[in-house]
Amino acid sequence: MPFLSYAQNGEDVPLWRVFKDQPDGFWVDVGASDPDESITTAFYRRGWAGLNLEPNPVLYAELAAVRPRDHNLQVAASDQSGQLTLYIHPAPGLGGLSTVSAVQAEKNRVYGFAADPVTVPAFTLAELFERYVRRPIDFLKVDVEGHERAVLAGADWQRWRPRIVVVEATEPMSPKPSHAGWEPLVLGAGYQFALFDGLNRFYVRDEDAAALLPTLGYPPCVFDGYLPARHAADIERMARDYADLRRERDEVWWQLHHMRLRAEAAEGEAAQLKAVRSGTPR
Repeated sequence: MPFLSYAQNGEDVPLWRVFKDQPDGFWVDVGASDPDESITTAFYRRGWAGLNLEPNPVLYAELAAVRPRDHNLQVAASDQSGQLTLYIHPAPGLGGLSTVSAVQAEKNRVYGFAADPVTVPAFTLAELFERYVRRPIDFLKVDVEGHERAVLAGADWQRWRPRIVVVEATEPMSPKPSHAGWEPLVLGAGYQFALFDGLNRFYVRDEDAAALLPTLGYPPCVFDGYLPARHAADIERMARDYADLRRERDEVWWQLHHMRLRAEAAEGEAAQLKAVRSGTPR
């Protein structure tokens, strides 16, 4: 069976290439967003668990409802603890554009995406890891719509060293690169660049570079034998539709068959009646 990819850009495929032989593991997902279309969904369905941060109350509620094995927190991450203003986009499907970056919120407003400001608690990754992380972190994913540098600056890279770091690296709703402002933090913390998939940049810690860079260093491809989950759902739906059509066809065939039998019987009866009336019984 092919690996089902639930991430919007197939980000889980290179990660699965690295971790597919690992029966369980642990991640930290900063800006977890939709739990059913996530970089972590495939791993969760295979028994992994993680720490998910999602300050948007609607997305957090969805996350908490379907991820009981995870530790889910309705908080933001930043370079210091306190409170932040979260600009939430209330329209269906736009929750992932929510941001604590006032600059990005203004850009979104200009694009026509109005937002509702709410106050949310914020903590540094160092604080959150101290409180909630009790095992090695296999991968850290950061998707925070313009707040990446503050999130990364709040980590203690000497004490907690995720094996792989994945950071969204283009401006929201744009292919324009955005990593120049925060990448030096990652490289300076002892990580090596591994892959850019058009949306995200992947990094491997120095300790694992020799082992992981060759495996992680190329985007999803035909040799991964993967299938986007949305396509699998389409295939299942088409298979059900096809099965329904076949059943309908069979029902129509049997109806026609019985109609032909009745027609033949009626023709026989009519022929006998005609013979009796003509005095030439058959």
